[in-house]
Amino acid sequence: MRLLSLLVTLLIVAYMVYAQLGSGNTPAAEAPYKRAEAKAAAVDDQVQDQFARQAEALSRMENGESVPAAEPSN
Repeated sequence: MRLLSLLVTLLIVAYMVYAQLGSGNTPAAEAPYKRAEAKAAAVDDQVQDQFARQAEALSRMENGESVPAAEPSN
């Protein structure tokens, strides 16, 4: 009887895990991921540009050259 009870409990838990993990590819579950991916792609150029400016300024500082004043960012 205990073995049957354990088996039923394990089946219920397995079904609950499958229901939670197996349904991850629904459109509602993917929507936040897709929005975050779109936002990251939209700002990628800005991030790369800022990185290039900072790398150039650091390179100038290491060579002892003057660094122009920082431009205000939007």
